[in-house]
Amino acid sequence: MQKKYNYNTQILISWWGLFAIVAFMVKQQSSHLFNIDQLGLIDIHRFLQPSQLTAFKWITLTGSPIVTTLGALILSGWLLHRKQPLFSLITLTTVIGGDLLELCVKELIQRPRPAFELVRATGYSFPSGHVFGTTMLAVLIWHFVISKTNRGQHQFFLLFLLIYWVGLV
Repeated sequence: MQKKYNYNTQILISWWGLFAIVAFMVKQQSSHLFNIDQLGLIDIHRFLQPSQLTAFKWITLTGSPIVTTLGALILSGWLLHRKQPLFSLITLTTVIGGDLLELCVKELIQRPRPAFELVRATGYSFPSGHVFGTTMLAVLIWHFVISKTNRGQHQFFLLFLLIYWVGLV
């Protein structure tokens, strides 16, 4: 058990370290990061058909703070129903604390939105509130729901769906 805890702690620290490096690069307006960002946006605009824009708006909606907060409330209620109040509280504090952290980092970094936007938005662009909230909810769903199932094939498929959802948002 201790070995798994140490392994999970190392993974968590690694992801936070990677996030800190990217945030530093964004704050310093790294030309490498800017070029990658612009090339990706140009490719998306080149291949995007007007009919696909509606699909992108719906995908973006699934990652909105309202939807992810609602998802966290549903997960929290389900955990309470299953008599797991501590996990329910962890779910709520993770989402609320994560959203506050994301807003603080946005104010600290103050990265303007890119010139090419698929969907109109206001405020700063890094970190993406939609991706941050979706990632938090996906991790919570994985940890408290999917990882508890006994079927490895189902776990793999559902993990794939969660990663795909975060990637789309």
